Amino acid sequence: MQKILSLVLVALFFSNSSPSLSEAQNQEGFSDTDTYEWKESIEFLRDNEIVKGYEDGTYKPKATINRAEFTKIVMESFFEREDLDNFDTGCFPDVPAGAWFEKYVCIAKEEGIIGGYPDGSFKPSQTINQAEALKIILNTAYEGSLESEPDETWFQVYLDEAEYTGMFYFEADSAPGAHAVTRGEMAYFMAWLLDDDGTDQIELIEFSDEYAADDDFGFEVMTEDDCYEDEYYDEQDQTCYLLDETAYEDDDYSDYLEEGEDDFYDPHGKVSEEGPSVLYTVNGDVIEVLEGDESEIAQMIWTYFSTLIPASNRNKITQFGIYAGDDDTMAYVEPVEEGDLSSWKMIVNTKELLNGGGVVNDWKEFNLTMIHEFSHVMTLSDAQIDADKTETQCQVQFYTQEGCAMKSSFINLFVKKFWQNKSLSRERRSSGSKINYDEVGEVYYENNPDDFVTEYAATNPGEDIAETFAYFVYGKKPENMSLGKDAKITFFYEFSSLVTLRSQIRRSLKN
Repeated sequence: MQKILSLVLVALFFSNSSPSLSEAQNQEGFSDTDTYEWKESIEFLRDNEIVKGYEDGTYKPKATINRAEFTKIVMESFFEREDLDNFDTGCFPDVPAGAWFEKYVCIAKEEGIIGGYPDGSFKPSQTINQAEALKIILNTAYEGSLESEPDETWFQVYLDEAEYTGMFYFEADSAPGAHAVTRGEMAYFMAWLLDDDGTDQIELIEFSDEYAADDDFGFEVMTEDDCYEDEYYDEQDQTCYLLDETAYEDDDYSDYLEEGEDDFYDPHGKVSEEGPSVLYTVNGDVIEVLEGDESEIAQMIWTYFSTLIPASNRNKITQFGIYAGDDDTMAYVEPVEEGDLSSWKMIVNTKELLNGGGVVNDWKEFNLTMIHEFSHVMTLSDAQIDADKTETQCQVQFYTQEGCAMKSSFINLFVKKFWQNKSLSRERRSSGSKINYDEVGEVYYENNPDDFVTEYAATNPGEDIAETFAYFVYGKKPENMSLGKDAKITFFYEFSSLVTLRSQIRRSLKN
């Protein structure tokens, strides 16, 4: 039996023996889906002649669907029509010979897509729940190769896979079997299954405007009065852009600053290999010693960083420090207190970033490091991550080391868009059913190096978004915005608040 991995166009409508749909498809759209969450999925199926509307022009997205109906839609859409006529009868005692759904259910069983209930029945007329629907969809996509761990419930592997591949399953706060799948949600599942590039049916812009309006970073959109003489105002982005963005950069994001490097030094002499280490408290643009001895080089680094990043955007950074280490770490950030994501410390390794005379080794590297570490705080603070939610409670959102990413957070949207797709999932599943982003990243980079701005970005999604944000700020807007790392850089342009921040940082770099 031959599986079809590309889209099979099926003009699907039920006969009188199943719920009646009109044969007259509404090409202008259904009258009851304009504001429905999964409208794009429904339209995707309609445009590809997989579903049709009712005679009154509706789709009835909130009506439930039973197990036989759901199975038929999947089988019709994924198998060659001639293969659907070759099946063994008598697959379940409650699937009578000659029933309109018999061949679909029996083929699904033969292929390992369904297994039935412990009592041997299939229960075709029973409303399908989300766990059952996920099993059918994912077993179809992966040819029945998903298996639960011995100590797991039967459906956990499907919830894990749905999370990993970016599929949004429903009523995540309730038991997986408690939610009856609707016709609209069925459309989402089917659109995911048939859209082989892994793209989900959610437009990023749906979240960006909502998020930018109420974020906690102090981001504000610009007005025309905010523009300098060498800038123009873009009304759509509500942002000031430089008239000539290429005046101080080239295609490989080379250094902005070529002069003035001798001004950045430690007047007390070389940086000691053993230290000193000093930790400061941050109050706006001013830092005061909390632990250790005063260091002028620390003051200089902070002055530079505080000039680079506007005060309203770095207000979550409440401590700053330096050390001279041999650990290859250029800088790092972490919460001041474990579990409290409202207050962060930023620590810079002077030995890695400066030479023995206290001069910056590489201004491009230095600037990217500063922006990279800021990005970690921006994407992992309490405005973006819920530290109180466990990994189990997090479910469909991306779970970071710090906690559960909120639905509209930058990192959750970034991960769903770039780290959770069917092709990457197939590579990952060869080593087990659990998600290990570090292992996935290594394989991902080997097979797709052009998808990352640097090799380090492939370490995990947190490093990827931080590295990519740094290059979003440091480089010009990509021309090909849909491929590889350029698509990731373009991700940030969906957020007007981040475009504004980019402009502010770039002006600081230029000046």
